[in-house]
Order: sequence, then structure tokens, then C-alpha cells
Amino acid sequence: IPPGQKRATVAKYTFSICYENVAHLRGYVTEKILDCLVAGSIPIYWGAENVGEWIPPECFIDRRLFDSHESLFAYLASMPAIETAQYRRAAAKFLASDAASFVNDQVIAVDGGFLASGVNQ
Repeated sequence: IPPGQKRATVAKYTFSICYENVAHLRGYVTEKILDCLVAGSIPIYWGAENVGEWIPPECFIDRRLFDSHESLFAYLASMPAIETAQYRRAAAKFLASDAASFVNDQVIAVDGGFLASGVNQ
């Protein structure tokens, strides 16, 4: 993706694979999930086991809830438009809320993204 085009590119897709480089590390939540939310693409997230402490679970699809790629695909392929709209509304509500203020208050910059404070707590 050319520099400065990530949001516009991600916005073209209903869903975005959003896997962290490190899975199951408490507090390791990077810019990946926020990029998806801001772009209006529903993140399929796999990473920090406590991501729900940072991002409301109704804003993303938790990959850990599926036992295979096939079961995830079946879920996505059968998702009605009303459900995708619910994910997007939840994301917009979250991003407009005080709950999203952690991006400024409790985040350490890492390579142009962010890393939630409290890693390994």
C-alpha cells in the first residue's frame, strides 16, 4: 500500500484481517485494529488476549472464537448486512466516545503506531 493510502485502501473492504505480530500478549494492541475501525472496515482480530479492555468486543470479530479458517469464512460469508452495519455503528460510537481517549492518554508510540501501556500486566 503506498504511503498515505492505507485508510483509503482498507475502507474498500467490509472485513480486514487484523492479526498482531505477537498473539496472546496482554496489552499488546497496535494500530492495526484502529486503522480498520477508522476506515470503516470490520477487523477480524487476533492478538492481545485482553483486547476487549481497550476496544469493545462489539466492534470487531474475535478470531479466537473460531476453530478454523473455514468456520470463520462460513460466518463471514453468511453475515447479513444488518450485522455488518451493527459492527460499523459500534465502531463509530466507540471512536466518538471518551473510551477511545486511551489513544492519547495511555499509549506509547511504536514505529508510527501504538502499543497500549501495561504490557504483561
